[in-house]
Amino acid sequence: MSGFSTHASAARQRGVSLSGFLLSTIAVVFSVVVVAKLLPAYLEYYGLAKALQGAAASGDENDSLAAVRSRFSRGLDSQYVDSHTVQSQDLSLRTDAAQGRQLVLAYDKQIHMFYNIDALLHFKKSVPFRGTADSEAQ
Repeated sequence: MSGFSTHASAARQRGVSLSGFLLSTIAVVFSVVVVAKLLPAYLEYYGLAKALQGAAASGDENDSLAAVRSRFSRGLDSQYVDSHTVQSQDLSLRTDAAQGRQLVLAYDKQIHMFYNIDALLHFKKSVPFRGTADSEAQ
């Protein structure tokens, strides 16, 4: 006998078991894949929000909704937004009693994750509108 007890040496062992390591690795890889798939959609949303802010801010009191849509379309080009994500027709005008007239951009984006699993993201952004357009002229 070497003088070592199996109980004492087991108590001194530290580290991760193989099954714990594999489960941790799978969780980390899954998280990285999900972030890598979803991050571009959120970056695109922030580009759309910036284009919407620019279109609403650069106008004057006599702007129509068509003029704002035109500025918004030009802003999409500078923000590197995929042309299949949103069109200028997705921009609408709503009147809210509390917040007044708002330009509203609302759209859905479906992202294929893996196998038969997709992520459906809902995005909505509204900014104040100062122009003279009617809500019906959407």
